[in-house]
Amino acid sequence: MTARVDYYLLDQADSRAVHHYACRLLNKAYRAGLRVYVLTEAPEQSCALDQLLWTFSDANFVPHALSQSAEARDPLTRICIGESLEDGTGFDMLVNLRNTPQLEHGDFGRVAELVSSEEAHRSAARRRYAAWRDRGAELNLHEINIH
Repeated sequence: MTARVDYYLLDQADSRAVHHYACRLLNKAYRAGLRVYVLTEAPEQSCALDQLLWTFSDANFVPHALSQSAEARDPLTRICIGESLEDGTGFDMLVNLRNTPQLEHGDFGRVAELVSSEEAHRSAARRRYAAWRDRGAELNLHEINIH
């Protein structure tokens, strides 16, 4: 079972803000030595995040791979982006960019749920929160101000 689920509640409704914050979070996790799988809704979202990771910061470089690439199978790859958790085995942390909880895959020590201020996104996050709570996960909320 997942030990810890962190909800990052962003103060912006823009999906780009979610992707930018995901980059910041991935940079921090990479520097901490964690292996992270980012679960996206669709290949387009995976590609957008892949591109953003190359350009989001002049000061930081976050090595990463798309789950379907050869680099993703390299055990030294610590950040992997994809649409299926079947590719997400052996990772320490899950960054869930979907609107559904990933309860059936409880082998991650940590899960990060990034939530925009858009009401539909917040509503879906509340349902995920309740599902995680019912599963017995340790839940943490973080209010994030992006300016």
